[in-house]
Amino acid sequence: MRLTRKASLIGAICGGLAVGIPTAMTASTASASLLNPCPAIYYEEPFNTTYAVPQGCPPNAATQRLLEQGGQVAPPRTPAPGTTFPGTPEATPPLPETVRPAIASVTPTAGRVSLQLVNDTGTIVTYQAIGFTEQRVLRGGESVTLRDLQTPITLTMVRNDGGFITVVPLAAQEAGLLSVSLNRAADLGQNQRTLNIQPDGQVFAY
Repeated sequence: MRLTRKASLIGAICGGLAVGIPTAMTASTASASLLNPCPAIYYEEPFNTTYAVPQGCPPNAATQRLLEQGGQVAPPRTPAPGTTFPGTPEATPPLPETVRPAIASVTPTAGRVSLQLVNDTGTIVTYQAIGFTEQRVLRGGESVTLRDLQTPITLTMVRNDGGFITVVPLAAQEAGLLSVSLNRAADLGQNQRTLNIQPDGQVFAY
């Protein structure tokens, strides 16, 4: 009789654990999936060389410099933009579109716009529309039009010769089309490697 009661009790406990553990793991996984401790902005200038990434993220230039000097990287946490956690020397950088004026605007059609790039740098530019294209090459003097991209859109650009790029808006040729010229920039302060088009059509370059 006692053995039977003990077996029943053990079975009830194990059964409760079997139900509770997956539930807890699911809740933990769901919570973790909402966080992005390694946003791409940490790897874009000027933040690449001025802000260290959280622990667990691939090191950027600022992180590498900090580690070489014997410093420590902050644990992965996601504060509000512009805030600092106690004990961490770096602040999370604000999103560029919150601190920079728009360089142009375009009117989306059903949330979509087309983007024309004109390469006036005189050299090869490698670009990528994140989530829409792989990395592609645009030679000097050539242009390309990416049609019907769903906003928001983030486009990255880099000159193959290591030089700087500045983005200059061009006159609109048709409705829903943003046309920009990629020009040579004189220094790092003018360098713009990312083009961002918001759902409301505001265009930012940084």
